Amino acid sequence: MCGPSVGTQRADPTCGYRVEVLPLDVSPEVAAALADGRPVVALESTIISHGLPRPDNLAAAQRFERILADRGVVAATVAVLDGRLKAGLSAEHLDRIA
Repeated sequence: MCGPSVGTQRADPTCGYRVEVLPLDVSPEVAAALADGRPVVALESTIISHGLPRPDNLAAAQRFERILADRGVVAATVAVLDGRLKAGLSAEHLDRIA
């Protein structure tokens, strides 16, 4: 490490820049599944926010999560909202990024 870490800033080993460490909010459902050793799958959110047109994007996100739930897997859709990294989005969050 080239220099000391400061607050949420971590020194980059290449010394070229500092990397911001985002706070992570894990949904209660995802946290419980992880604690219980149940399967969790991370789903990226850019397909929802940028990849598909409305209203297909929200319907697709809901369908992806339902497919996993039907198989006993907890979906942890990941997005940055209000400067916070979220793992496991609520229906309101999904609607917001769609």
